Amino acid sequence: MHKLLILAFLIACLAFGAAIGCGSTEDGPRFLVDLNLRDLCNYNVSVETESRCMVDDDCSGQNQFCWFSTEAHFKDKKGFCRECEDDGACDMGLKCDHGWCHMLCTADVDCDATEFCTGSFCRKPHKGIEFSFSNRGNKDLDVYLDQVTLHGNDEACVFSRFEWAPAGGTATLAPGDFSLYLNVKFTPKDVGEFRGFIKIPNNSIDFSPMLIFMCGQAVESVCSVSADDTCPECASCLQEDFTAILESEPTPDCTGYF
Repeated sequence: MHKLLILAFLIACLAFGAAIGCGSTEDGPRFLVDLNLRDLCNYNVSVETESRCMVDDDCSGQNQFCWFSTEAHFKDKKGFCRECEDDGACDMGLKCDHGWCHMLCTADVDCDATEFCTGSFCRKPHKGIEFSFSNRGNKDLDVYLDQVTLHGNDEACVFSRFEWAPAGGTATLAPGDFSLYLNVKFTPKDVGEFRGFIKIPNNSIDFSPMLIFMCGQAVESVCSVSADDTCPECASCLQEDFTAILESEPTPDCTGYF
């Protein structure tokens, strides 16, 4: 329960700032983040550019056809111009993944520099979720980057690729410094909803550790905005949706997840 109170206070601080005294300069470092909750909804699993269609002739791309999803919320609605129905439609060494041809892999090193190994396929990364941090106190803030941990069920592994700038063991921010950034890659391996949080140890007099909450939903195709679409509801990112993992703080087993 105390963790939920901390989260509620943090959201209030972000919303009202100086109005409730969160930005005061009491003696000590203060760790603040631009926004503590990020949601990623309706992301295409394969992260490929595509167009809508009803028949094969609607597709202008080379060797493309009109592919219909087996997902109930897309079936017989929303076709999509893609390049394969099975592995036989792909070049040698490539396999069919959600209608697109991708290289197989067991680790990121099997892919080129622009892709990640996700669900055993080399896929383009989703747009990163960037957070910026600052020290609003009057003493140096130390952030222990080498002690950062990810929490949630195994599905939280979709958030396990995150990088700091600058990188290093401990980042020290002087009073007023806002030069620390975190970029989290959302890399789902399949259709579904995902939720987790990152715990960031630090010496702040307010939030130590700082908790960063994230949730997302991957689909077979990004929903468009036309009036006749039937799209899945977005995964909820309300405070109460994190209650279970806040109480138990499970550490996901990401071994072999990607």
